Amino acid sequence: MHTLPARRRRSIGARDHAIPAAPDAAGVSPDHPDVLSGMPGSSRVASMSTEATDLEMIRGTSAVLELLAGKWNVPVLYLLASGTRRYSEVLYEVGEISKKTLTQTLRSLEDDGLVSRRVIAEVPARVEYSLTPLGWSITGPLMAMYEWSEQHLAA
Repeated sequence: MHTLPARRRRSIGARDHAIPAAPDAAGVSPDHPDVLSGMPGSSRVASMSTEATDLEMIRGTSAVLELLAGKWNVPVLYLLASGTRRYSEVLYEVGEISKKTLTQTLRSLEDDGLVSRRVIAEVPARVEYSLTPLGWSITGPLMAMYEWSEQHLAA
């Protein structure tokens, strides 16, 4: 299973373009690292203000690309981004993929924490797949790559 450690980024990036949160009644911004230190995900926000080395950036980017590298990973993620699907729906909607390959792809994405599998106790048993919060978080970079391809690779 791949783990995605919190990575530091260069000071330029998506955070620089975000709209800052309004300060509370005491005038303290919720985005301030001292306020976030005890909150879930705060290590990610706090670490973004420090600079990463080139090697750290390479390793982080390579880890993400490895998660997406499987031939069917991106199509399955895009499909699940439009909603929860049953196994048979994924099989028919994703394209020409064998049941074995789809099962391996879904298990891999589940092991990576991008997809969740829910078994519904019926006769016959029904299995549904959906994106986890981590899976949803990767849809932004996927859309950015799509938009980049439209601008730079369109023939």
